[in-house]
Amino acid sequence: MRQLIKSLVLPVLHLFRSFLEVLKRHALPGPHDTEGIYGPQGADFGTFSAVNPDTDFGAYRYYVEDELRASYDYFKQYFHEAIFLHDRSKLRAYAVNTATLNHRSGYYYLEFGVWLGRSVNQAAEILKTLEDGTRIYGFDSFEGLREDWKGHLAPRGSFSLDKKVPPLSDNCVPVVGWIEDTLPEFISERKDLKINFVHIDTDTYLSAKTILRCVKPHLVNNAVILFDELYNFSGWSTGEFKALKEEFEEEEFNFLAFARQGRQVVIQYKKK
Repeated sequence: MRQLIKSLVLPVLHLFRSFLEVLKRHALPGPHDTEGIYGPQGADFGTFSAVNPDTDFGAYRYYVEDELRASYDYFKQYFHEAIFLHDRSKLRAYAVNTATLNHRSGYYYLEFGVWLGRSVNQAAEILKTLEDGTRIYGFDSFEGLREDWKGHLAPRGSFSLDKKVPPLSDNCVPVVGWIEDTLPEFISERKDLKINFVHIDTDTYLSAKTILRCVKPHLVNNAVILFDELYNFSGWSTGEFKALKEEFEEEEFNFLAFARQGRQVVIQYKKK
């Protein structure tokens, strides 16, 4: 008898569970559902995803919700002058393609934070269409973060590849070492350096500040800067955003694009 009940009940429970999963996937987000604006769980963000209502309780959950609201409250003033793109791949392509519209022979393209090489290789393929030998330089220590990602979830050393450089396109030149050391040397070796594109994917404040301070004097008018973590996540105001606010005045750039489900933002530099 017990076996008969088990054989009848278990399939019904399985069907009911499947039905609930379908409802969950297609339900409209509620007022505390942050996944829609923070990014789909695990979608190209490594292990750093949105609040999980089943496991995240208390202070951390409220902290993330407050951070997302604060980010929205600040950036909403710029939304009408920019576009929203669905994912980071489309945003990267948009940023590089926009930069190529401003291209001149000899202009430089730089990425900071290469990691697995996905974004720098994507940019490199787009730059090949210029057909003038333009290269992109990828700066990374390949040892992970140099400091804790404050306000967020990644401790020092996260994203380390143990100094191993990933496969890169033939028009991508790796610059290996800590950016604070390699970037000033890179700039000093090049006279009349003209930078048309910068991608900052270093996550933390100190690296982003170093990059912006060093490259700013060499940016051409209408140069494009792509930030990989500028808004729409917990800790947004203490990293790349803080560095941008300290190194650039508001009238020195325009917002061009925001990631619809992510943290990426594209700006265009306006030389005074």
